[in-house]
Amino acid sequence: MPKLSIIVPVYNAEEYLSQCIDSVLVQTFTDFELILVNDGSTDESEKICLSYKEQDSRIRYVYKENGGAASARKAGFEHSSGEYLGWVDSDDWIEPEMFQYLYENAVANKADISACGVVQEYADRKNLLVPDTKDYSKSVDLLLFSYCNKIIKRELFSIAEIVFPVGTSEFEDVAVTFKLLCNTKNICFVPDTYYHYRMSNSSVTHTLKAEQLVMNRLSVTESNLTYSKTHSINPYSQILAERMLLTAKQAYIDNLQVFNPKKWRRIHPEINYHKLLHFYPFYNKLIIVLAMLRLDILLYLCIKIKDWVKKILYSKLY
Repeated sequence: MPKLSIIVPVYNAEEYLSQCIDSVLVQTFTDFELILVNDGSTDESEKICLSYKEQDSRIRYVYKENGGAASARKAGFEHSSGEYLGWVDSDDWIEPEMFQYLYENAVANKADISACGVVQEYADRKNLLVPDTKDYSKSVDLLLFSYCNKIIKRELFSIAEIVFPVGTSEFEDVAVTFKLLCNTKNICFVPDTYYHYRMSNSSVTHTLKAEQLVMNRLSVTESNLTYSKTHSINPYSQILAERMLLTAKQAYIDNLQVFNPKKWRRIHPEINYHKLLHFYPFYNKLIIVLAMLRLDILLYLCIKIKDWVKKILYSKLY
């Protein structure tokens, strides 16, 4: 049995798939199996997968009819045998030391979840998400980022009674990772960025309409908050759930496509309290306070100014 199963869901990923697989095969940590799950691709993805399978005995290939990301992750999980599990999306790539540091850190800390930082790779810039190793609750976005950027102990999936939400097209990873988080106190971080997340405009969340995206995110975070109140053994999971919900709500006042402070105030007003605000930088605190005080004209002006400043900065930097 390998110490680690690495699962790569694949769907029409021929453009970036080789870069992804190569970044896994050169890992300094070598006791792993790589499971390539072809989710009914119609391009050259299958040919690429089979070519790599012939070259490395650690690679297993699974074909299934197209069913979406959650069903592909589920299939990979069912075909895996490792003590820990990790996922890499087929259009992303990882640093050679990533799984070695994640595994060594997990063993040293007897952790169920070991996570690292992420580099968000835009076409014209990079955004680094570096974990805070002193206060894990400040790194909730990285804990819940996705299945990627972390390894998770296999037995935790049974303890948390995880059911992969097959048929859900977006935020399905947040629904699962939050339940995993709720059911463990043993979490650790590697304080560096080893996972490269390609910010593609063709992804599901980038192609959804803004209003639909906000509502879907709210639905998942509301479900997480309910779960935390009834199932959690983690002392700060509920505060994280509330913070997630506040962040999901924020799109209604920080996205000009769906700008609606009245709707923002109607959605779970009980979470708009000061204990959550210390997590946020000054700008986020400002717009939330303006929304709570019903100063909607000032709120709108702040958002317009923010967008204007961002455009100027990006034009100079890139």
